[in-house]
Amino acid sequence: MSSIAEEIAGLKVASATQTAASQALSQEVAGKMAAIDQKTHENTAKVDSELAKIQTKLPRIVIT
Repeated sequence: MSSIAEEIAGLKVASATQTAASQALSQEVAGKMAAIDQKTHENTAKVDSELAKIQTKLPRIVIT
């Protein structure tokens, strides 16, 4: 039978392992969120650019 001290030591190891895994997952999620934010920024800029092009052409389209 294990002593209480051994069980506590085992629980500390399990807790540390779980904490490390949680931190690694958090870092992975943060990295993916940063990539998503970057793509969103790039695509927003593209849409804004296309809208600006369309707005310069609209007056000519309406007149014709």
